[in-house]
Amino acid sequence: MPRSQGRANLTHADRARVIRYLQAQVTALGELKYGAVAAAARLHRCHRNTVSAVWATREAPADDSNESCGRPPKLSNSDVAARIEACPLRQRTTVRAASAAPGIPHSTLQRHITTTGGLKRVSSHVKPSLKHAQKLVRVAFALSLVERPLGMSVSCEHAERTVRSVTNRH
Repeated sequence: MPRSQGRANLTHADRARVIRYLQAQVTALGELKYGAVAAAARLHRCHRNTVSAVWATREAPADDSNESCGRPPKLSNSDVAARIEACPLRQRTTVRAASAAPGIPHSTLQRHITTTGGLKRVSSHVKPSLKHAQKLVRVAFALSLVERPLGMSVSCEHAERTVRSVTNRH
């Protein structure tokens, strides 16, 4: 598929097509034929300088990573984690509070969370266990939903014994 005029960058597939086309235009001496770059530019709908740049860098490894771009971070991920761990748990209940307590910008903390895979979620709330009467009510309700053949019935005393045996095991 031809490339539209004015697009910012060539894709890897476009680069490969340009290089394959130009490799077919190489003479026996290893040089490009006259007009091969201009013909490739017309064929792939890009500027001849773009084709020349692709041909010049054809053996260089394609590294499109942006790791070395931009300003380096002031705090590393380990520094951010250490500062957050140094704050008491009460001061880092939310992301906003966790960024304010150690004096870390909110955006830095968000970046840390996304690059490291997040923070551990900790809950200090423990669900209360059921009382004996509540267990009896639940077992009685569950037994009321079970259909038994004629002649077999379950009494409340049997349900109470079942609850006691279950609670004694744990």
